[in-house]
Amino acid sequence: MSNVAKKLDIHSLISIGIMVFARFIPVNYPFTPEGMMLFGIFIGSIYGIVKGNIFATCILALLLLGASDVTTVTAVFVSVLSNSVVMFLIFLFIFVGYLNSVGFASTLALKIVQSRVTKGRPWVLTMLLMFAAFLPSSFMSVTAVFLISLPLLYAICEQVGMERTDKWPTLTAIAMACACSFGLFFWPFQVGPAGIFGQVEAAGYEGGVPFLQYVLYMAVIVGLCILALTLVIKLLKPDISKLYSYSPPEEKVKFNSDQKFAGVLVIMLLVLFTVPQFLPAGTEIHRFFAQFGTFAIVAFLLALGSVFRKDGKARINVAEAAKGLQWPLVIMVGTILAITGQLLRPEFGFTVLITQSLGPIIGAGGELLFTIIVLLLAYIITNVLNAPTIAALMVPVVVPIAMASGFSVMRTMVPFMMVAYIGLTFPSAHPLAAIIHGHESIGPKPILKYIPLFMAVSFLIALLVGLPLSRILF
Repeated sequence: MSNVAKKLDIHSLISIGIMVFARFIPVNYPFTPEGMMLFGIFIGSIYGIVKGNIFATCILALLLLGASDVTTVTAVFVSVLSNSVVMFLIFLFIFVGYLNSVGFASTLALKIVQSRVTKGRPWVLTMLLMFAAFLPSSFMSVTAVFLISLPLLYAICEQVGMERTDKWPTLTAIAMACACSFGLFFWPFQVGPAGIFGQVEAAGYEGGVPFLQYVLYMAVIVGLCILALTLVIKLLKPDISKLYSYSPPEEKVKFNSDQKFAGVLVIMLLVLFTVPQFLPAGTEIHRFFAQFGTFAIVAFLLALGSVFRKDGKARINVAEAAKGLQWPLVIMVGTILAITGQLLRPEFGFTVLITQSLGPIIGAGGELLFTIIVLLLAYIITNVLNAPTIAALMVPVVVPIAMASGFSVMRTMVPFMMVAYIGLTFPSAHPLAAIIHGHESIGPKPILKYIPLFMAVSFLIALLVGLPLSRILF
């Protein structure tokens, strides 16, 4: 091996090789050569993100994508930097940096460890952290909730003398990400479920979504999943002796004026994210918030904090808060979105190929076997693609087969909704998955080690509890 090769990361070289040479693999209709080229860039970038250098992999993937006949380099980078998810993450990282700079998470963590409910009860604390991640995630951005709640976990670790990379914080952080993903499907009126049920109706189903049954179903499933994940963490035997032995200060901690101001902004963030969910569609105020967007809400709060002053200085020093901005992670999310956006274009044949392949597999067996096959396929695909994409691939096949066979559509689609959203194994599955892969205190190795286990537990609950419960409620 040459000296140059020795100085390069072997995983990065493998990633580049996949991105460059996959395009030469022969393809058959409906898959096109351009589709294979995009698929190679997609697989190579995933490999490089998981095994190699995140920033270098993403930049090279974007350059290869832009240098193709599909698009241009300028268009690719413009699409990344102008993407609403990317802009949201940039402003959100600055907002989280501000919260950390005033010690908001540390003080809140002290209040939690001083609580009678959690004192000396590490597993109660673990479960409450998951519920604290899940509840707001059911109303607002899961990435926002995760990035805001994660410093709380690490502040608790700092208080008890744990390292962020110790086993308990790592497992709990991953479990909190899973809990955030549960918030994505809890309410039928959320953007994701509403969009998927819209596709179900477009495929010919006219039965509607029974609201109370749906929420009751998800409440049981999510509660069991959080309880099960807590048990799994316990069975993995992390060292929690410091949580047992920690003695918090006797004097009750109080928020100072800076932390109170930060708390007001956090409450405003929650309100501004949540209220639009309940506004009547078609009204002026609903249209205003729809145009405003989530990233604009965070930007507005940062600007508002900069306007208010204390001792002649702005409450929020944006330059200081922006020092915690994790650019490789932001670029990674934008890269995955840019590549998948091109790969899933109909003219390249990838979506058609998947849909044609799924039909014969799904169409076998009675209703129970049919539902199990649908859930199993969704479970496999959700590790790589996001839930709306999975629905776009599967719903046009699943619903007509179910209706033609006389099966209950809701008995299949409600468990499907849950399974389609739990995938966090690879960064392409959801922006939240990309965040935990790129986070400096978590990273790909623990994700690939523990997420499949956590997902398997949730999937078993969907099968063993979710299927019988769906037959009772729907």
